[in-house]
Amino acid sequence: MMWSFLSRFRIFLLAFALSAAPASAAEAPPVRASEDASTITLENGQLTLVISRKKASIFSVTYREGGQEVELG
Repeated sequence: MMWSFLSRFRIFLLAFALSAAPASAAEAPPVRASEDASTITLENGQLTLVISRKKASIFSVTYREGGQEVELG
């Protein structure tokens, strides 16, 4: 299924909003960034974004909840 940039951006904003407000008073984990020749990856333990360098678009969004991973896009 081909996702438009706007659809992916909305998913990104939703996922970011969900992970930005922790349910408890615990401090949020730091964001780690890594890159290779074709992608940039941002992750904080709950949310992972893989961004395509060539197309400058979000390649995948993965959300982790209770040990389970959910692919959002």
